[in-house]
Amino acid sequence: VSAPSPEVALPLDVAAAPSAPAGLLGTAQGADVHLSWRPTFDGGTPTAMVLDVSGDLTVSVPLAATATAYSFQGVPPGVYSFAVRAANAVGSSP
Repeated sequence: VSAPSPEVALPLDVAAAPSAPAGLLGTAQGADVHLSWRPTFDGGTPTAMVLDVSGDLTVSVPLAATATAYSFQGVPPGVYSFAVRAANAVGSSP
């Protein structure tokens, strides 16, 4: 008989903020920016995704919970940072 396996926490019907999306990738083509990411499945179920833009222009763009990509056309010249987070009624992912 072997030793027991490590314990695994499995929350059932417990409210929790969703985990952060992974693998954010971005490309620029002229004045157009294309972003994509992968969902993760830890934490609570997301009800929305939020794309945060900072730099020469700052904005938060609400997206559908199932979104895995977004594009901006005609972006003004400048330096920008992008982050995507999952959100639900409990809160947002990091």
